[in-house]
Amino acid sequence: MAQAGLNCVVNDIPSSEYPTPAARPANSRLDCTALSRFGLDRPDWKQAIHEILTECEEIR
Repeated sequence: MAQAGLNCVVNDIPSSEYPTPAARPANSRLDCTALSRFGLDRPDWKQAIHEILTECEEIR
């Protein structure tokens, strides 16, 4: 939010505090480590956000 220039606070909440009709697994993070076998590496998400915000600013 700070990188986007937004004065906003985002608070994490556990799934148990966000009721949904479907049961959710305790850990649903995607493990992409196997992609490295194909020479594919995920970019650092913090750097990617910076790049996207910079690109959006250029479009305006």
